[in-house]
Amino acid sequence: MSTKQDNEYIDAALAMAMGEAIEPYELSQQQRDSMKSRIMQRIQEPPPAGTSTLRYTEGEWFDLTPQIEKKILYFDQQTRRETSLWRLQPGAEFQSHAHSGVEECTVLEGDVTFGSHLLRKGDFHMANSGTEHPPAFSRLGALLLISAPEADAIGPAG
Repeated sequence: MSTKQDNEYIDAALAMAMGEAIEPYELSQQQRDSMKSRIMQRIQEPPPAGTSTLRYTEGEWFDLTPQIEKKILYFDQQTRRETSLWRLQPGAEFQSHAHSGVEECTVLEGDVTFGSHLLRKGDFHMANSGTEHPPAFSRLGALLLISAPEADAIGPAG
């Protein structure tokens, strides 16, 4: 059964053949400069009213442990919740920790295991207030998107 979504993608071999069939076109320096200027202008436009954007190159990564870095994307002063990225190196571990509020974790890359519960790329995990995680480990390394109460900050395993 074919869906509209299936038809939105071109077969990789067909895409390669189409790309090879296109004759290269050399842009003049003026055309290149104009194109770059338009792209940079779009990138630098402010976000829509009532929203904010943190670019990939913005913000600061800091070490939680020698194998775990964290970058705070957003902190809500009223609820004291933060949304952050966590970058775990292969073999990274962190200690068991309690949750004073709901913690949400999405695995963007790699893997992380809580006790014997393995999560992989694309998996979402939620821990309720009052629960406790067993120690965690990442075999491959991981990039996690975490939303949790500020009070639930953790440190190294052990």
